Amino acid sequence: MRKLVNVAIVGAGHIAESFHLPAWIKNKDSKVISICDLNSKRLNLVSKKFNIRSKYLDLKKMIKNENIDILNICTPPYLHFKQVKLAIKKGVNVLVEKPFVTSKKNFESLKKKSNIKRIICTCALHQRFRPVSINIKKILEKKIIGEIYYVNIIKRQFRGIPRHSSVFSEKKF
Repeated sequence: MRKLVNVAIVGAGHIAESFHLPAWIKNKDSKVISICDLNSKRLNLVSKKFNIRSKYLDLKKMIKNENIDILNICTPPYLHFKQVKLAIKKGVNVLVEKPFVTSKKNFESLKKKSNIKRIICTCALHQRFRPVSINIKKILEKKIIGEIYYVNIIKRQFRGIPRHSSVFSEKKF
């Protein structure tokens, strides 16, 4: 019998509910064992929806009490550094939503700590695994279209400031 990877989620907002939790639950090699959020109403709603029995309002308590293989961080970016640092200190591998952290200094600090502790600590780069991205990579590797010397990408997005985030557009965060 194979061992399932125990995943805990911190942040029960839109990103966790719409993307991360459905993906972890679909993955036959993982089990979501716990969830944490500061908003008890949101925490109860999401834990019930995904049938997650273990829930916490305090990340330190969750990391202390649960047998976590991967902490999936789905919180606002200004919280990432402290949460990743805590996970590394406790010997827990980390998958964090982008952006990884908000400064190069914080990144270098976490890189050093994770290397010392031999912890896997990575950012969710899910676009790499979309079928269109995989196909583009194959075309480039086979040099079907020749040598690439210039790329111009234009992205238009008309959704505005995300309604699910109260801190998204505040510079201090």
